[in-house]
Amino acid sequence: MGTVKPGWNGRFLEDYEVGDIYECSYGRTITEADNIQFTLLTNNSNQIHFNREYGAQTEWKNTLVNSALTLSVVAGMSVADVSYNGFALGWDEIKLPNPVFPGDTLYSASEVLEVRESRSRPGQGWSRCAPSVASRTESSSSSTSAPSWSGSAMQRRRRTPCRSPRSAGDPLTGVMTSTLGGLADYVVGADLERDTVLRPAARAVVDTVCSALAGRTEATTLAAGTLAAEALGVEGAPVARAWATGTETMVGEAAFVNGVAGHALDLDDVSMSMWGHPSTLLVPVVLALGEAQGRSLGDALTAYAVGLHVDVALAAGFDLVQHYAKGWHASVTVGSVGAVAAGARLMRLSREQTGHALGMAVSMASGTRQNFGTMTKPMHIGLAAENAVRACRLAALGVDSSEQALDGPMGFFALYGDSEPQPARVGATLARPEEESLRSLNVKRFPAATRRTGRSTPLWSSATEWAPCERTRSWRWWSTSTPGATTP
Repeated sequence: MGTVKPGWNGRFLEDYEVGDIYECSYGRTITEADNIQFTLLTNNSNQIHFNREYGAQTEWKNTLVNSALTLSVVAGMSVADVSYNGFALGWDEIKLPNPVFPGDTLYSASEVLEVRESRSRPGQGWSRCAPSVASRTESSSSSTSAPSWSGSAMQRRRRTPCRSPRSAGDPLTGVMTSTLGGLADYVVGADLERDTVLRPAARAVVDTVCSALAGRTEATTLAAGTLAAEALGVEGAPVARAWATGTETMVGEAAFVNGVAGHALDLDDVSMSMWGHPSTLLVPVVLALGEAQGRSLGDALTAYAVGLHVDVALAAGFDLVQHYAKGWHASVTVGSVGAVAAGARLMRLSREQTGHALGMAVSMASGTRQNFGTMTKPMHIGLAAENAVRACRLAALGVDSSEQALDGPMGFFALYGDSEPQPARVGATLARPEEESLRSLNVKRFPAATRRTGRSTPLWSSATEWAPCERTRSWRWWSTSTPGATTP
């Protein structure tokens, strides 16, 4: 079987440079049938476009191609070069210097006039190009200039296809075109270093850590701490701090203890966009791995935002109401994939490794609502946090997984959803600003699971402050509202 190679994917924002000229590789002949059909379809009653006898009496001695048709054809010819990965915003400076006749062939080229980042759409930008058109008649090889204009378009940034290392004889192509591959592309390529992402992410981290500190004396947290303490002692193994005890332990066990503590009192935040508690799983993973890997807090906040956006995107791909009604604990089933996405981003795994880690997350997703109301419920979060750390570290060591772990006949959507899944919605959600996912977070004043929640001041940190450190590209943050409050 031959290698399947991707076709032309168009240009992205970073490909445009002012002064570049893109020539369309083909021409388009406008037939009389094209002209008459378009003219009648648009209710244009000017006979110059469809009556030969009328046209013969004019100065041109012929019918003329409808100018709107010429503009439409040339706009279509330029899509592959100037708006394949975006959408048009408008045209201006339209000029019609010479007529186009039926039988003429159009050739176009587009010059880039301006490129800039979008101020209102993170991860996107704006370009302005000027298509120029030449028409060549049937009887002559000479060309005349036809309509020209300048047009602006919103452009997306590139997200490179995720490739999986496979042997030459493997029937798989090695190109991740699945939903899982799209998630891997996003995790590795997302650019999130902006105030509107980092500020709410820092707020969520503070709230989660403080919720965990409040639950540090709960019986379920103490049991988790006892188990984690038994795991320490392997020389050279990465370690991180368990917030409940203040002691160092293995990085996976630290995420386990902190996840349990964070959910012990049900003080942790909730997002109804995923029908669960995202931060109590995400924060233990990114802070434990961040500490073990020596990453900055800025790295941890970015990884948190990536994981939350993946949570919300995955939840959009299937029926959460049915999923929840069947008894699944969405904080863990959906949240496990987001937690692995956050961990992979923080560990700076490659696209291949990220895809395999996400595939492992599907095998680790679990949690039944039958155990709600018992000490086992917060254990769901702790075990998922530990599993997320393990999946990322295993992927870094070369362990692989199926790229169809989400879409396949025995994959996530088939197992966890009743109705027809909508994987296209996952990609559509990923393309939306991360700020929308962050706005879905509801912080609680009271330990109330998903009930009686609303936008309110965090119980422990009503005035979280943070500031960028330009030289180190790390982030300092602290609580100013609670005297003696413990900060990570």
